[in-house]
Amino acid sequence: MSEFEVRGNNAGVIEVKCSSWLGFMSFIDEKQPAAHGLVYRGQMDSEWPIESTLLRATKADLKHNHTDWVEQAVERVASDWASMRGGMIMQSYAAHLGVQQQQSLTDQQAWMIGRHQGLLTPFVDWSRSPYVAAFFATVEVVERLLEREDRECVVYGISSWLFPFQLSKNSADNGNLARHALKVDAAIYGNRRAIAQQAIATYLFPEIDIQAFVEETNSNRAHDRESLYRITIPYKAAQQALIHLNRMNVNYLSLFPDDFGLAKHANLNLYSPSYAGTGNWMTPPGFETLIPKEESEEHGR
Repeated sequence: MSEFEVRGNNAGVIEVKCSSWLGFMSFIDEKQPAAHGLVYRGQMDSEWPIESTLLRATKADLKHNHTDWVEQAVERVASDWASMRGGMIMQSYAAHLGVQQQQSLTDQQAWMIGRHQGLLTPFVDWSRSPYVAAFFATVEVVERLLEREDRECVVYGISSWLFPFQLSKNSADNGNLARHALKVDAAIYGNRRAIAQQAIATYLFPEIDIQAFVEETNSNRAHDRESLYRITIPYKAAQQALIHLNRMNVNYLSLFPDDFGLAKHANLNLYSPSYAGTGNWMTPPGFETLIPKEESEEHGR
């Protein structure tokens, strides 16, 4: 019995349901060995839309402050509100970053630097590696102790042809192009995390959920072009996925080459004692190492 099932092509979206971590690896190895041009994104919940942190935060803010609005009203104005607020966020961030770095930066440079530091941006993060995406899909399942829930995380693979490297905003106003689409190689700006994660960022204007964008792009085609792979992995497989990915050196240490990555990698020992430990596990250093020797001896009397 196959560990994965491919479920047709619906408006350019290919559904792949994996029953295990082995199923995910088998699909990547067997079906996509030459998948040039695909970039990947992992999400903890397969029900979440693919949207930027800025759009997601704007929707949450609108729902919080306009409790009388229906969902359709939020969706209708969210992109415009996000664009307006994004400009305010960028003005503040770029001004302070420019002073800090003592140089002027383009908006694109500032966005690429800030997005790895928690800045709300209109960009969606992707990676050239399906295994990096799988790490981000599964790690929070383990950290939030969700493995026993009957749910799925997801790895998306999207075709790069949907995102030309450069398009001017003016071209979005003519009749031939209804939406502005941009892809940025985030690693070229020198951010260590972006380089380690083989990061790609995509941008839509006006912004919508990327799966809806794919369906929109294929709506006028005689034959749907395979544009977006939606590969689901059960929560119960997340622990095995992280252990396997760690053996491949896909972990917090490699993807976040800084103090944050060190701490997050060490924390995973709480959820999986065999995951990330080093040294002699029979006699690990305990909290007693924090107590001065003299004080420890005094308590022992």
